[in-house]
Amino acid sequence: MRRLFRPLVAIAVVTPLAASCASILGIEKADLETASTSDAGGSLCDEYCSKALANCSGQFELYPTRDFCLAVCAALPEGKRTDTSGNTVGCRLHFAESAAVVEKPVNCSAAGPGGNGVCGDNCESWCTLESQICPSIYASTADCLAACNTFPVLGSYNDTLPTQTGNSFECRLYHVTAAAGIDPVLHCPHTDINNTKTPCK
Repeated sequence: MRRLFRPLVAIAVVTPLAASCASILGIEKADLETASTSDAGGSLCDEYCSKALANCSGQFELYPTRDFCLAVCAALPEGKRTDTSGNTVGCRLHFAESAAVVEKPVNCSAAGPGGNGVCGDNCESWCTLESQICPSIYASTADCLAACNTFPVLGSYNDTLPTQTGNSFECRLYHVTAAAGIDPVLHCPHTDINNTKTPCK
């Protein structure tokens, strides 16, 4: 029942909005229908977080709570439901689903906020999150990427306690996600390469 109920809610919410936009902008009905089916909006994040929390837990945990996951997801490019590569929510959803049946370590890493070179390059993904969640830390994407390329990479990501400290890419990735899910004032400074008091040193 849950799978059937959710799309009905999405349609009820999107359709009136779409209709009002069409009347204002003069968009043809066919174009409007295409937009409403291709633009997943929050539904992709909703699906993604459900699968990530269900299939990547314990030592593979990516997010501690649904609200935390949704806050991070909102800062990522949506992409499409069919994506299997690239820095998108759609790609991460694919691998979060795959983690239920095969190769959980590999699939959960790809489904994580960094993408682990599958759903986006680690630094590309991290700097995307930085620019959305902690925009004051790095002056430009180039500065962010330059900093990121100096961080040692452990190889796979989870949000457990050992990841939250130490000089690694994964530590900075945890803190930018925690900035979205918990407190940007506390966690954004921990992503700054010039911060000598960060736990990621």
